[in-house]
Amino acid sequence: MHFFINSGILPLFIIEDDFVMNTHVRPSLKCTQLFFGIVVFLFVIAFLFVPVAHVFAQSGDTYGLAQVDQTIGLGNADIRIIIGKIIRAVLGLLGVISLGMILYAGFSIMTSGGEEDKIATGRKTLINATIGLGIILSAMIIVQFVLNALNNAINNGGGGRDTPAQIVYDSFGGSGALGNIVKDHYPMRDQTGVKRGISIAVTFREPMYPASIIENSNNSCWGDDGLPTTTCKFTGADQDIPYYGDCLMDKEDFDWARDCDHLITNAVAIHALDDAGETVGDPVQTAVMTIYQDGDARHAYSFVFKPINPPSLGDDTENVRYEVTLTNTIKKDNENRTDAFERGLYRWKFETDTTFDFDPPYVVSITPQSGETVFRNDPIQIHFNEAMNPMVVQGLIGPTSEFIHIIFGRADVTGEWRVANGYKSIEFLSDQVCGQNSCGDPLYCLPTTCETGDTACTDNFQVLARTADLVSETQKTFEALPFSGVMDISGNALDNGPDNIHDGVLARPHKPSFESDGKTIGDNETVPDNFSWAFKVKNQIDRRAPYIVSITPGVDAEGVPSDGVVSVLFPTPMTLDSLYDIDLQEYPNTLPNGNILEFGHWPDVELLDNRQTLVTLHGTHPFGPNDVDYYYFPIVPSTVKSSKNCFYPGQGPNTTATSCSVTYADTSGELSETTGCIVGSSFNNNTDTACVTRNSGVPTAQPNVSTCTGLLQTDDVSPVIHYTVPVSQGNPSGGDGV
Repeated sequence: MHFFINSGILPLFIIEDDFVMNTHVRPSLKCTQLFFGIVVFLFVIAFLFVPVAHVFAQSGDTYGLAQVDQTIGLGNADIRIIIGKIIRAVLGLLGVISLGMILYAGFSIMTSGGEEDKIATGRKTLINATIGLGIILSAMIIVQFVLNALNNAINNGGGGRDTPAQIVYDSFGGSGALGNIVKDHYPMRDQTGVKRGISIAVTFREPMYPASIIENSNNSCWGDDGLPTTTCKFTGADQDIPYYGDCLMDKEDFDWARDCDHLITNAVAIHALDDAGETVGDPVQTAVMTIYQDGDARHAYSFVFKPINPPSLGDDTENVRYEVTLTNTIKKDNENRTDAFERGLYRWKFETDTTFDFDPPYVVSITPQSGETVFRNDPIQIHFNEAMNPMVVQGLIGPTSEFIHIIFGRADVTGEWRVANGYKSIEFLSDQVCGQNSCGDPLYCLPTTCETGDTACTDNFQVLARTADLVSETQKTFEALPFSGVMDISGNALDNGPDNIHDGVLARPHKPSFESDGKTIGDNETVPDNFSWAFKVKNQIDRRAPYIVSITPGVDAEGVPSDGVVSVLFPTPMTLDSLYDIDLQEYPNTLPNGNILEFGHWPDVELLDNRQTLVTLHGTHPFGPNDVDYYYFPIVPSTVKSSKNCFYPGQGPNTTATSCSVTYADTSGELSETTGCIVGSSFNNNTDTACVTRNSGVPTAQPNVSTCTGLLQTDDVSPVIHYTVPVSQGNPSGGDGV
């Protein structure tokens, strides 16, 4: 078994099929013996003619993962590969013809009834067909030799190094992995059925320099209160700081094109595509909005692009495919304004249908549940049924903050709501330090009014999510006024009917009025279409570390179906932001410069009814490109957290168990016992990498990540045939190729 947890968990698996052939020959006559002997020989030759799709030797300890289907556009194969395939196809056809002639000759001999003329004719046909087959085999060998010689001469300068045959494939890096800088975007890569009224959203892992993406079209600047203002001075010695990514909402006749900042299309190019995949016309012009985390003008992570010319994406008669390209004119908001994409650009595609989205969003689950009593450091989350507009569901909470769409109704709660899970979930991150977590980092908690040390004390909390205002109170749809409350990415207001169950019916009034400052939850606000719930917080901190209950595919699984996915089950609600650290590596790593492959899709998170968290890794990238077997190493690092406590790498299912169970003596994090957990777990986050490999049948723990991956990526453990890919093939930074 190969199972690695780093500082993470890294199961090893391979995609493979088995070819089995059993041939039984029972000769009765001399000619029958000859005939069937030739047939068996020809079947072996025919088997060799079949393109070998699975080139890796089968290992005794593998962990399976299947291909994920992908809708792929035009190919980008090397012309030499195409020519080689054509030649092989022609030779294969000739081989089939030769096989048919041999079968016909054998049949003639067997049915000759002793007539010498028929036997002679059959024998002659058999000899000629066999000679032809030999010529075809020789031609096949010569063609392969020439192709290999050309390949070596072109890519190795004719040197003496023996380079294996090259293949061209779309893999995680080549077809658009999220990479190290892009955290989320909407629509998803290759998503179809996207509604026409949507906005495009992108979230980065690091703050970007807004001026490299946004044009300050409305001439606003930062006011003393941290909000945009139009009373600006952009000349002279004492200049104001431009405010990038805002819309002026103080006009009754609001207009996206006039009142909002605009996109710099050299930085983010949004193009429609024709049937051949080529860009059509000028890039789409959009208004741009951003939100500054921590109230800092340098901390702009999320950007939303609202089409203004044309006013909406797509067409009302046919589906339209689009391509979004983030270019290297985008700069990081650091001291040196370095390029966001060190290796060029980031690109993805999606397709709109012919309809608009008029369906309102709604809440599908929450944590804590209504009426539940939780620890001070337990996560606070809201999960929606669809992607939400990040401009209205994330923001700072505090006495001086302006964000009032989702509030606690308590002045002592401070922190920030942040979007995650493909814009379908939000999570509250407190900024109040209450100790250290299980990995030695600061622990953040909700405040309580309890006396210090009184662990029996509980405090009441309530959360209110305010739906957006309607464009008109007399309308029959959920079309929302921009920035006025919780809404989806298409601009539909939040819908929650009686008992917080969505009903698709506008409540009257749709959004009850609230106090002037918006920071107090009014008694009249806990009604539709707002969403609210209450829970209790006990004066205790939970230091129990999360662990992995189970993994799909299971340990050492093989022959996983092509539509399989990778999923990890945790026993408790997890900190959403930390789940982005889950990674997936592919072996052999054939990208130029040995770039680490990353999964091409953010984890999809589902909070189950039993409060467990199911994390699914699925995307539009094919595993096992070109129908070739590859090994994959999922990694769950120790930065993954639950209740803000780090995941102990050693706590996962072992080689014989389908699941792992951990029992703690109490909430202090003291371990009581484990069942079915990985061999070698010391439950020491600083020393336990839980990289356990089987060397000569003996489980052996490895000291760190690099040692583990280095061991796994060897022919002794993961036997493979190595391939190389030309540097020109694909874009390792995560585009569709440059």
